Amino acid sequence: MASSKWYAEHREEAQAKQRAYYAANKERLAAQAAGRRNRYLATVEGRLEAGEVVTKQCTKCGETKPITEFYRDSSRDDAFRPSCKDCHKTLVYGRKQDRTYRRVAADALGRPLNGRETVHHVNGDATDNRPDNLWVCTISGHGRAHASLLRVLKPLLEQGVILFDRGAGVYRLADSG
Repeated sequence: MASSKWYAEHREEAQAKQRAYYAANKERLAAQAAGRRNRYLATVEGRLEAGEVVTKQCTKCGETKPITEFYRDSSRDDAFRPSCKDCHKTLVYGRKQDRTYRRVAADALGRPLNGRETVHHVNGDATDNRPDNLWVCTISGHGRAHASLLRVLKPLLEQGVILFDRGAGVYRLADSG
């Protein structure tokens, strides 16, 4: 109780001292933290080069996996994320990501896709990975493709070619009979 009362009375002075300490020792403190991370990372890389299998336990699934199954994270003392790549993808995307379509598209092009290229499923079925259903484009091109689909949808709805089933929450073709 007494220390909290003292701190309340001297908070600004204590904070100013703390800021002054960090400002005076900023480089040394940063170097210490970076040194710990760099030493660990250098040790891990050296062990990997020597052919040793370096493992780490995932905090999400609890499995012990090779360190190559973890993303790097320079802000952490061990220089790797605490959860494995699979668990991280599940966390970020809500599911394990199946990127088969990227491999199929790359094979069809005869070259790997770069990071700025994305793959559009022409028929809208994300499970249909036939090469003739895949279109490799930029992210902006992908946005244009989806926007054009929405522009086409409105006239088709107005003409009665496509109907929205509110009960099922889906679009369907109008009966032609």
